[in-house]
Amino acid sequence: YRFISNQIPLTFGSGHTIESSILGGYQLSLERVSFLGLIGAAFAVGDDEGVHSTRWGAKSVLSMYARPSDQTMAYASASYYTIANFVQLQSKVGVKLFGDFDIGPEANFSWRNALPSTNTNNVSVIRIGGHISSVAFGPVQVGVSMGWARQLDLGSGYYGVANFYWTF
Repeated sequence: YRFISNQIPLTFGSGHTIESSILGGYQLSLERVSFLGLIGAAFAVGDDEGVHSTRWGAKSVLSMYARPSDQTMAYASASYYTIANFVQLQSKVGVKLFGDFDIGPEANFSWRNALPSTNTNNVSVIRIGGHISSVAFGPVQVGVSMGWARQLDLGSGYYGVANFYWTF
């Protein structure tokens, strides 16, 4: 990722972060809709312009997955991550191609430093794109998303995300 490292003169820095979390929770499953609530520990290792950091925190997720018909799906989630006070809202809709393989559009809105006490440095990102979801390999489900992203200070560009879920 890129970030502003100095306002005057305007210069940019770059970095990367690897994040992981272990979450536990409860799922309520009905015939065509399920609701999931998770909470747990989160860990991040980052490098911003050579400055290495290791951070621990907590993460919580609320989500809903529905199959309005045998050929359609809808997904929505809200998550909060104490590392960087990160909030994310995401929604996806899709149609079944075959099996449980779904494809369709998605929208994702996220904010870093989202708490009122940190809003002087609030960073928001809008992502609009497409997804391929529910590709199963045994107990592992894979999803891929890609599209266009916009951040006020940095401008626009492309994004790509891969998700892996292990169910047991």
